[in-house]
Amino acid sequence: MTNAATLDRVFDALANESRRLIVAELGRGPATTPELRRQLHGRSLRFAVSKQAFSKHLQILESAGLVERERQGRTDQLRLDASALNDVTSWVGSITEMWRHNLDRLDRVLTDDADREEDG
Repeated sequence: MTNAATLDRVFDALANESRRLIVAELGRGPATTPELRRQLHGRSLRFAVSKQAFSKHLQILESAGLVERERQGRTDQLRLDASALNDVTSWVGSITEMWRHNLDRLDRVLTDDADREEDG
């Protein structure tokens, strides 16, 4: 079973467009903090945030377990940790399966009712 607190942190982190852009960019590969900021600013005109705001976004992504930071000299190397997304995928899969099961049951009930009406 997936930890609810973990899911809450991941969903909270991904609720912000800037953080989703960071996750998508790190999905392309690791980057230093300045490289990542430059890449995002070049790709999206909507990504115009201050250094402080960018740092806060990274902290939120780190606390959600989506980004890992490794100190290399005077710079930080950032990389995506997709394992937190595995929890989300698992949760979505279980919800999808529950709805599929419920809709299959509803279909059977409606089919049975339609068959009874034709017979009666």
